[in-house]
Amino acid sequence: MRDSDRRMANRRLLELVSSVRWRWRTRILLRGLTVVGVVSGAVLFLSAIGLEQLRFTAEAVVAFRLLTWGTLALCSVLFILLPLLKRPTDEQVALYLEEHEPALEHAVVTALDAGNSGFSPALGEQLIQSALERARAVEYGRRVEQTALYRFGGTLTAVVVVGLAFAIMGPSQLRYGLAALLLPTTDAAAVNPYSIVVLPGDTTISRGSDQMVTATLNGFDAVDVSVFARSGSDEAYQRLSMLSDPTGGFEIMLLGVGDRTEYYIESSGIRSPTFSIEVADLPYARQLDLTYYFPRYTGLEPRTQEDGGDVAALPGTLVELRVHPTMETPAGHLLIDGEPVDDFVVEEDGTLLVSFTVSERGFYSIELARDNGEMVPASPEYTIDLLTDQQPSIRFSDPGRDMPASAIEEVYLEVSANDDYGVGDVRLVYSVNGGEEDTVSIFEASGVPLSDMSAGHTLFLEEWELEVGDLVSYYALVRDNRGRASKAIASDMFFLTVRPFERAYRQAEQQGGGGGGGGPQDEEMELSEMQRQVISATFNLIRQQDTYGANEFSENVVSVSLAQGRLKEQVGTLLQRMQNRGLTQTDPGFRDVSAILPKAVEAMSKAQEDLDSEELRGALPDEQTALRFLQQAEET
Repeated sequence: MRDSDRRMANRRLLELVSSVRWRWRTRILLRGLTVVGVVSGAVLFLSAIGLEQLRFTAEAVVAFRLLTWGTLALCSVLFILLPLLKRPTDEQVALYLEEHEPALEHAVVTALDAGNSGFSPALGEQLIQSALERARAVEYGRRVEQTALYRFGGTLTAVVVVGLAFAIMGPSQLRYGLAALLLPTTDAAAVNPYSIVVLPGDTTISRGSDQMVTATLNGFDAVDVSVFARSGSDEAYQRLSMLSDPTGGFEIMLLGVGDRTEYYIESSGIRSPTFSIEVADLPYARQLDLTYYFPRYTGLEPRTQEDGGDVAALPGTLVELRVHPTMETPAGHLLIDGEPVDDFVVEEDGTLLVSFTVSERGFYSIELARDNGEMVPASPEYTIDLLTDQQPSIRFSDPGRDMPASAIEEVYLEVSANDDYGVGDVRLVYSVNGGEEDTVSIFEASGVPLSDMSAGHTLFLEEWELEVGDLVSYYALVRDNRGRASKAIASDMFFLTVRPFERAYRQAEQQGGGGGGGGPQDEEMELSEMQRQVISATFNLIRQQDTYGANEFSENVVSVSLAQGRLKEQVGTLLQRMQNRGLTQTDPGFRDVSAILPKAVEAMSKAQEDLDSEELRGALPDEQTALRFLQQAEET
């Protein structure tokens, strides 16, 4: 064998040994990583759970960090570093290979010995060639530890996947704990996800004044929140329970703080830092006097509330605020919602005066100046609340119902209205046969506002030259004392139906105190009653439109339009039935009815078109015109 072939054979033998050595060390590494991953991961997750139980105190964070990182370092040394530092010899690797591949029959160990002993060159070459041939048969050792490598690799992968799954999708408390442990350079106190934000924190207040303390819980919820406070020379903290506030936080008023006070807040094992309230001889609002100047339309006299605080008034009320300070002060500020809005005027008697107009809900507080000009809080926050000016109401007390009348009758209408701060004006609105509306003022306030009033007006029907079947619709409008700035409120709509004199008198007697027109039996009268209901529904939608949402209003208009359409079809069916039976040819009365009903159908069609386009005020005249024709058909 040539020297080059001999060297190549020796190199291939050494490469075989090196390949097996690499697999051996890879198994050691994977096994070590698996052990480190399982043990360190278990310690890491248990430590994260422990942090949650101990509420992430700084001491617990430091201790569990030391435990977690110490476990990782120790396991890495014992199961990875030390085993890998032991480098096996070629002979040990050959023995390791032949232990896993018995078919080699010590050929690799013998070949290695042949290169280092007194074998003849020819015999040595033959041993090396035999070892390489046998190694080729066992795939050059690629099957060595193959199962173990797969097993450790799979286990390590599973550990990593499970750990990442818990870290990403686990409970938030677990994620917070893992982040706190895996970021050792972060300040131990800063990683706590639970905290209590305390206001005002450290502060200085006037001696003997009250101090509001508020707490906001971050990262957790609790029902029981307590403040621990001690004043002056007290050594023990006193525990006081805090009350929940509308914003979801908690609050407590410390009354009459006369000495330096230390306090902290605790809930569910979470404790805030300790804060101090320093006291000094500072100006403070000892007493507040409030004078209310109500809007003119209410007719109310100014009212003074001594030793007041919270403000509750109608929009537009002017509130004059007089402050009696605990000591002389050169100036002061009025704050609304935390922003300065006006300066106090210092009176000769030492009180301070300022005024503001109530326009929206909020809070106000006071700042007073020290001798050096520094502004200091001088009161707690007081609420500004708006009182609601209720809308006026109006109704017809006489007759208060639909009623028949003759064409020459004088009909007296009486209206009753009320408002919490006084009725401004009342108007009567009427329309003849669906024509243009006329308005008559029947009451206008003057002098002392009246919260309740009644007024009347007489309709002289003979002025309009009405015929049997004609109708007069009417309703009333009322405004409160705010005048044109207030919204006009409408009453229900009622109808006067023109009947022959004898019939009108008889129906009026039969109706007595009841309402609604006496319950006619023939089909035409039923149709007219249904048309009145369509008109009332349309009118009510107009006057109550502000109370509906856009979709709800549209749905209601569609319902009225469908009702008008169904009524139009019924009138058409009635007309067709009369024609099919030949009644229009044989009876003059039915002939006249058949001439009137198409006019009612035409008016209903126009009204339905207006309803479909939500033009309700445009639909009302046509609806009333249709009613007029139906009533004329009744009288025919």
